[in-house]
Amino acid sequence: MSRCQDHAVSDGKRPLELHHRRTECAQNIMKTDTSLSQLPDSNACSLAMDLRQVMFVPTLTHSEMFYRRQLLRYNFGVCVCYTMQSYMCMGDETIASGGANEIVSCLLKLSNMDTTNKKYLIIWSDNCAAQNKTM
Repeated sequence: MSRCQDHAVSDGKRPLELHHRRTECAQNIMKTDTSLSQLPDSNACSLAMDLRQVMFVPTLTHSEMFYRRQLLRYNFGVCVCYTMQSYMCMGDETIASGGANEIVSCLLKLSNMDTTNKKYLIIWSDNCAAQNKTM
């Protein structure tokens, strides 16, 4: 996000407008990274990843069923931008949580599946602590 800070200097604008300007700048940089990684002679691999909201299984709506035990399911999605292929790593609370170790394990498994000769890795994610703060 450091490449956006030059364009999004606060000049007395409202915080929401500043947020929108930073978001637009980040989206433009992400598009540029994706385009560059798709070039035939590119050494960069661009990934976009997201840990979806925790899902409850089964989905219960009846008031008596509300207090029954539900299973938590985690879904971590990764898009390899230069091939535009997406992968989903799913697990429930009996296998893993949505923490940093699980995120890194999914990325490691994905990197072992990829057989390209790319030298640089560009990772885009939202502000999930397990995704960003541990890399």
